[in-house]
Amino acid sequence: SKQLIQPWDGDTPASSSKTNVDTYIPPAIEKLAQAVSKKYAMKVYDRKLITSKPDKGGAIWKIDTDKGPRSLKLLHREPARSLFSVGAQEYLVKNKNGLVVDRPEDPKAFVKPITKLLSNKKLRREMGKNGRHLALKQFQWKRVAKEVEAVWEP
Repeated sequence: SKQLIQPWDGDTPASSSKTNVDTYIPPAIEKLAQAVSKKYAMKVYDRKLITSKPDKGGAIWKIDTDKGPRSLKLLHREPARSLFSVGAQEYLVKNKNGLVVDRPEDPKAFVKPITKLLSNKKLRREMGKNGRHLALKQFQWKRVAKEVEAVWEP
């Protein structure tokens, strides 16, 4: 069945004053994240919340898989639609349109990739061109809608 994920700010358990609203994910969302992960051809060993946006209905988990590290992203956007995505790292590396940050939970891990981009105009242009090509080829709304529908409609 199709579900629309709504923002959950204000929905943290009142029973615990120690609950951090920025790291709280409602149990139903956790279950959905686990179910979505199973739809991909990979075995998930561990899932760690990196950030959440309870006021927007979004979250990013780092997942360790048999295919290497991945991120699982939950996005809620207007008009009302919700979207999970996995595997952005593959697109970045394979299509040469971005750099991977090995430890996204560590702000210092961003220094080297950002410095590389800032100091190399040719690389920035190449990645921008490749990113545009990939977006036009892979992420047209018709194609994305079919993939999302396949996840929600077993």
